[in-house]
Amino acid sequence: MTNGPVSDPFVIFDHNDWRSVIENGIFKEGKYPWHLGRFPKKTEAAVVVHCHFTLLVMGLCTAFRLWQRQQTAAPATLSTAVLGEEGTARWRLRLKEENRDKVIIFLEHAYGIFHLAELAVLTGMHLLRGLDTLNNH
Repeated sequence: MTNGPVSDPFVIFDHNDWRSVIENGIFKEGKYPWHLGRFPKKTEAAVVVHCHFTLLVMGLCTAFRLWQRQQTAAPATLSTAVLGEEGTARWRLRLKEENRDKVIIFLEHAYGIFHLAELAVLTGMHLLRGLDTLNNH
């Protein structure tokens, strides 16, 4: 049902299609990973500022992800479709899983990112393997 003119039903359909993009892309995506529904204060100014900053950071994060994808795959069009239906929560989880065995070592003004196994070899630490090794010690 619609309150718009039905002389061309595809116009109404396309208009409502943008509505689903807003509901799924902003509201659902913004509530969980971006905490759009949790305000730091319950004043009008705090709610407005929180919403504006959250939407700004959501846009910046999406722009960064699109730029990052463009650098690796060089897609013909710059669209959120190239993100493969991967929302922010899944993207963060994937990054966490990809980098969970890495550490950053700072030494004065220099730093290095190492896999834990590399760090162990470079520092001479002995690593235990598997549960059998843990049970024997």
